[in-house]
Amino acid sequence: MQPSANLSPEEIMRVLNRISEPSHSRMPSRSSLFRPLLATVLLSAVTASAWSADGVGRHFLQMASDQSVMRQVTLKELGITNPIIFTGAESQRELFLPVPAGVPVMNASLQFNASYLRADGGRTSMALSIDGYPTVARRLAEDQGDLSQGIAIPGQARNDGFVKFGITWSSVISETVCSDQRAPGNALRVEPSSRFTYSYDRSAIKSIATAWSALPPNPVLLVSGRNLTPDAYDTAWRMGLTLKRAGKRPRWMALPAVGDTVNLSAISVPPELRVVPSFASLMNGDAQYKIKNNAEIAALFILGNQGQFRADLVVADAAMNTNLRNAMNALGAEIQASSPDSGAIFQNWLKTDVAILDQPNQADQVRLASFVGSPVIMVAAKGGKNAPLCSIPCGAR
Repeated sequence: MQPSANLSPEEIMRVLNRISEPSHSRMPSRSSLFRPLLATVLLSAVTASAWSADGVGRHFLQMASDQSVMRQVTLKELGITNPIIFTGAESQRELFLPVPAGVPVMNASLQFNASYLRADGGRTSMALSIDGYPTVARRLAEDQGDLSQGIAIPGQARNDGFVKFGITWSSVISETVCSDQRAPGNALRVEPSSRFTYSYDRSAIKSIATAWSALPPNPVLLVSGRNLTPDAYDTAWRMGLTLKRAGKRPRWMALPAVGDTVNLSAISVPPELRVVPSFASLMNGDAQYKIKNNAEIAALFILGNQGQFRADLVVADAAMNTNLRNAMNALGAEIQASSPDSGAIFQNWLKTDVAILDQPNQADQVRLASFVGSPVIMVAAKGGKNAPLCSIPCGAR
């Protein structure tokens, strides 16, 4: 007999009751040895099934309680596409790493990728600073070497929205004042792959101006589909232009539709969500996966909310509200079928973390909303003319 995860506790007891009582002889019967083992297997199967259903609810409770938004940006994404080279007797440069203005950051660090050459010898050193305060100093004695290292960054709020990262290179060939200090064989090379990582509390984003300062270098502008109304198209175009003028490189993303093909290679499905059909269908990591139903659309945004399916700005036309609501409702029905308790938790999560669905859609409004747990700038379909308001410096609104 194969134990089934669908057996009720009463059915388990009926199975156990069919097994004869143990013998009173000194040697236990086979049935008495088998009964505890079978009980363990059957109860474990039922417990696993219940845990999976409850695990869905726990996952959304965790999403609701996790207030952190993670950001990662390389120097290349900030526009430094080639290595930075430091040469000469003394060379300095200050890099500005963007953070949300006036908002404390958490777990901030810089993976500094660099190397040096010292063919001409002399007294050579490198110093690094954060916001003007010395952080790292190295005296370099080898002919060449790797200077890559992780640098912790204090989490205090920066009102101007930047962490100032200073690099100083010094190479003195001779102590004689009038001697030639040129040393073309001594150089520091800083790689564009150097990576700045941090997180911040999403509840600290309370204004459009602060949300604007929190945008990554490559913000994602979500629209309702590939065929937009003239108003929605105009708003998307104006928002993109405003972002480009602010030095951003925006990417437009259409809300996926049933029948669209998406890349799942970067999507990971937590074990507790795999009991829900639409999450389970996204498990294989297919590079070319055709969306089968509305519930899978919602699942994609939930799984990729800080990655491939992240949105930073949303053009909120009627089609966006309808299509997104249909997707979330379809997924909610699947979760409800797996566990009514989890279904209720999911509905509560929608009210807080997908509050974009419940916001009144005024004709020309620009406002702050929550989309799958992240703050987004939401612009109504006729709100394109208000796009420049988003870039007003913090404190002005």
